[in-house]
Amino acid sequence: MPTRRRVLNVDFDRMKPHRVLVAASTILGLYLAGCFGNTSGGAQRDGGALPGEDSGIAKGDDGGSDAAGEINLPTTAVDLGKTDCGGKPATKTYSFENTGPVSVTWSAAVDSIFAIQGASSGTLAPGAGGSLTIGAAAVPATSTAGTAITGTLTITTNVPGFTSVKVPLQLTAQGGTLVLTPSTVGVGTVSVGSTGSLPFSLENTGNAPVDVTFGAPTDSEFTLSYTGAPASATIAPGATLLAAGVSFTPTGAGAKTATAAIQTTSALCASTLTAIPLSGTGTAVPLSIGPNPLDFGTTSCGKAAAAQQVTIKSTYSATAHFTAALGKGASSPYAIDTSSGSVASNASVAINVSPAAIPVPGDITADAYDDALTITTDIPGATPVVVSIKQSASGAILTPTMASTAFGSVGTTPASLPFVVTNSGNADATVSTKVTGGGFGASISGSDKAAASGGTVDGNATFTAQKSGNVTGTLAVTSSDPVCNVPPTLDLTATGALPVASFPSTSAIPLSGVCGGNVTGGTLVVQNTGTAALTIANVASKAGLFTATVAPASVAPGSSATITLTPSLPAGAQGGTSAGDTLLFSTNEPGGPSYSVPVSVAYHGANLSWSSGTVTVGPACGQVATTFTNTGDMAASVYVGGPYPQDGAFNFNGKFPSTAPGVSVGPGGSSGDLVGRNYGVASCSNGVACIYSGSESYVTLGSTGTTAGVCLPLPPLGLSMDYPSCEDCC
Repeated sequence: MPTRRRVLNVDFDRMKPHRVLVAASTILGLYLAGCFGNTSGGAQRDGGALPGEDSGIAKGDDGGSDAAGEINLPTTAVDLGKTDCGGKPATKTYSFENTGPVSVTWSAAVDSIFAIQGASSGTLAPGAGGSLTIGAAAVPATSTAGTAITGTLTITTNVPGFTSVKVPLQLTAQGGTLVLTPSTVGVGTVSVGSTGSLPFSLENTGNAPVDVTFGAPTDSEFTLSYTGAPASATIAPGATLLAAGVSFTPTGAGAKTATAAIQTTSALCASTLTAIPLSGTGTAVPLSIGPNPLDFGTTSCGKAAAAQQVTIKSTYSATAHFTAALGKGASSPYAIDTSSGSVASNASVAINVSPAAIPVPGDITADAYDDALTITTDIPGATPVVVSIKQSASGAILTPTMASTAFGSVGTTPASLPFVVTNSGNADATVSTKVTGGGFGASISGSDKAAASGGTVDGNATFTAQKSGNVTGTLAVTSSDPVCNVPPTLDLTATGALPVASFPSTSAIPLSGVCGGNVTGGTLVVQNTGTAALTIANVASKAGLFTATVAPASVAPGSSATITLTPSLPAGAQGGTSAGDTLLFSTNEPGGPSYSVPVSVAYHGANLSWSSGTVTVGPACGQVATTFTNTGDMAASVYVGGPYPQDGAFNFNGKFPSTAPGVSVGPGGSSGDLVGRNYGVASCSNGVACIYSGSESYVTLGSTGTTAGVCLPLPPLGLSMDYPSCEDCC
């Protein structure tokens, strides 16, 4: 078998390697090696994951043949690199080889702006190689600099199960983008023979430098200047043309306009600026007012542009007086710092014009925030000068929509509903979500970037039931980027269909038992106050002091189950004592909670013991007495266990003082007496010490005359005799 190689991965994003084994009688090993990057990759089965027995290794049908081949297909993206807007990229060669034992038929296709140059199909003999030449059409001049243009190379083979292999393609638009501020360089009103000037900014917002030269203004009354003029200037990405400005020296009265052509051989992306518009007005009155228009450009909604000045310059022989008024009056989006004043001869005065913040909601219609500032002077022959004030708003307008906002009845499995956020504004926005209401959630399912003018973001709203009953919530979209509307809030509804276990709280469930007798159990009633079936499971005693059963195990809404507890009496339990335990059980409520309920088990019965476990007889024959006690909580009777036996080497008769066959001993530490007498030694040799031991047994019965109620019966009584010599024996 040939060596296994990495093959095309099903998941193009993660690019994990997988291997695919297929039979040589029907398929081949097709090796596609990109000559332009990492050739490791994986394999894709049409529309699905790779089947197989070894982490993506799949066997094809060998048609009865033992021969087998392999498919190795790299999926590293074919990157044609940075390409000038309006230009075509250099081509890349994609090489492939048939490493299997049979011929392979193949074809290739691309999409987007990409193209295959030369043959796009053919047949490869075993061991033969081929190649594809990947190129692209001209990158659209309207492309945004730095933005990737993507596509897919699809290779189709006659290999069963692996007929379609997809390889990502991409290139990056490259070029400069020129932005002029203000959009029209309006010097304003200037006295004939005088010179007015106005700086401007020409910025390159692209990702490549731009070399520019400028044509002479179409009206010689205007002069364009910049650092290094008139030589060409290079504007780096993110930089501006240095010390750029326009001068206007009118030779006659009247409005004048001109343009200065922008000339460049550099690639431009999404840049429509081909000339700098110039304007000014000549006047015979010794008065200059400018700039005009006063252009604040485009301002983001919620933000305020920086203030600018309109300058009044007088060459009148005497002090001139002026008034200034905004065309929209009190409703103007601007404020001026003075509405009247005076300007001395050959002096100037500036009026500060401050824009208000663009409101939210804001109007993104072009020039929606324009106004006019009218300046009137008392200079003879002077007419009011109207300075146009220009400003537009920019930002996203986000609107979330859902086909349905009602989740309906939701059980323990979370539910999901899709939503779409549409951006109808004039600026891109990164979208995020905010939800209210217990159990509701939301997430973005793909890219969170909503492009201007109709871009969308897809997402999913979710509901995980946390309680039974109706739940309401909201879904709102937000953005850290400027937004020119208050996005509408979507009202969400759902009904939690969940089981809810409810049972009375208790300090402890009481259980009890009589040693050797009856036991008294307990119960816990669990009510299902929810709206779905409740399952009770894993019912058990934590310490093993009782057994527990539940019926029924599945509880319908509104019904209940009973957990029955039966105590167990462990060996050695003592009457009058109790022990703590815990009832454990779990349910199918959300989170699979486990419950613990305290349980107390009380034990009842008599506990009998000798005050001294051994009775010593001697040194002479006679009576001895001993006492036993009952420390339990039930009475018991003690009886002689039949005729007095011969215990060991001597006879001992132990009886109660009353000579009755037995004695009853009550609970709580009461005592009973026993008197015994040594009758003699069965055998003994004179002059030899006698040391003998034995025991005597008694019967302990409860109050019912049976062993029920006896936890600890009276143990055998130990006996011992110690005589110095046999003559002392009875």
